[in-house]
Amino acid sequence: MKITKIVNLKKYDNRKLYAPKGEMSDQGTYVTLLDVADTIKEGNTVHITTKEGEDVTNAVLKETIKYLNLSNNDLVKIIGSFV
Repeated sequence: MKITKIVNLKKYDNRKLYAPKGEMSDQGTYVTLLDVADTIKEGNTVHITTKEGEDVTNAVLKETIKYLNLSNNDLVKIIGSFV
């Protein structure tokens, strides 16, 4: 599968995920775990950091797998996104 884009997200202390302007839309927007899963299903990869710059991508992807009922194909795509 070809990666079409690396999507950079921010995770805030209140556990909200935020996609800055241009990452997922023309405006900055808050995103859900479902949005993260859909982004990966589309062939993109995600990189998630805190405001302090700590990489929390793996933790958020684990959370996505835990809380969403995903098909085996979707799980393979998400697990393949672990860096």
